[in-house]
Amino acid sequence: MAFAAFRSLGYLVTIVRAYPPVYSQVRFHSVLKAISTLVSPAAQDYRAEVIRALEVRYPGKTAVVTDSGTSALALALRLSGVRSASNSPRVALPAYGCPDLLSAALFSGHRVVLYDLDPQTLEPELQSLRHALALGCSHVVVTHLYGRIVDLEAVMHEAKRTGAQVIEDAAQHAGGSLDGVRGGGQADWGVLSFGRGKGINAGGGGALLIPQMESAASLEALGVTPAVSGMLGLARVAATEVLSHPLWFGMVKTMPGLGVGATEFHPLSGIHVAPLTACTLLLDALAQESTLLRHRREVASYYRDALQRFPDVLFAPTASDEEQGALRFPIKLHTPPDRELEHLGVVQSYPRTLADYPQIADVLDNPSHAWPGARQLARSVFTLPTHSRISSTVQRAIVNRLIALVSVSS
Repeated sequence: MAFAAFRSLGYLVTIVRAYPPVYSQVRFHSVLKAISTLVSPAAQDYRAEVIRALEVRYPGKTAVVTDSGTSALALALRLSGVRSASNSPRVALPAYGCPDLLSAALFSGHRVVLYDLDPQTLEPELQSLRHALALGCSHVVVTHLYGRIVDLEAVMHEAKRTGAQVIEDAAQHAGGSLDGVRGGGQADWGVLSFGRGKGINAGGGGALLIPQMESAASLEALGVTPAVSGMLGLARVAATEVLSHPLWFGMVKTMPGLGVGATEFHPLSGIHVAPLTACTLLLDALAQESTLLRHRREVASYYRDALQRFPDVLFAPTASDEEQGALRFPIKLHTPPDRELEHLGVVQSYPRTLADYPQIADVLDNPSHAWPGARQLARSVFTLPTHSRISSTVQRAIVNRLIALVSVSS
């Protein structure tokens, strides 16, 4: 009887065992340290320490820590547009990407022009970008999707011709770099994010990297408010750390109302300074960044080598593949993953373009464009997990199942 019950329990664990598509560890002792900031007057130093640590990593930049990457992007649009004489500033956004880009644009009062991406590289399609800039954009946002670092030289050249400001959305840079420059450091304005789905996980928070010659003294005038309480954020961090374990994640992602894995539009309600709890977690996350980054790169390299005989599945390698952040490993599939691959963390991250969100309808200035590259990406891009909970055994299982899927579909 007991043996049968044990076997049943083992079978249940096998069914519900699942891997999150992205994960970065938050260590227990850093959570305890963060709790102390809620009662310790000396905790104010943690925010200053975070700023110093970021400015060391980004020479020539001044860092402003915010409550999210979305807030940091909205702040970048406001602060870098102070000199703009336009009553209706426009921002050029990639047509394929996180809807938080749209949230920041709407909050900052910008109209939107979408530009297309190259479906072979995930980088801006330059002709489409030129058309967008020709409509009078004051800003252009370029995103490093999945830790693949985009070389911004061509984009900055095009922007300079029209006087547009380039904002580098490095929310997903995950420690990646190009020629020794970290993601977020190529353009004058850089945006970082430290949420649970990012390579540097503080459970939340973000940062805006400002050119040192610019002044951050006007932040209060731009609507930045004091930090909100970090207690709720800490509770979410602790819960996420436990529930993202493969033993529980399968049950969690099926629970109604949680929206686990869903890509949804969330309006931005305000820009806040990062809470001290997030700053404390961020210091520890920065300390373990290199270890987690090394693992992700090794996993990504394994995937690329194992799938080389299916070139249509892979994106074109970049000139700096060895420096990529490898937050996830993107591939192109025309047949959706089966349930087994989904349990192994293979997911479709952005199943629609930004043009398909109803919230963009009233602010989109080029609605007649087709954005074929972005629409192709929305249909076909799936990502393979690279994080520290993906063992060599899980990697092989993912590759073997993928090869079977791709072989049948071709």
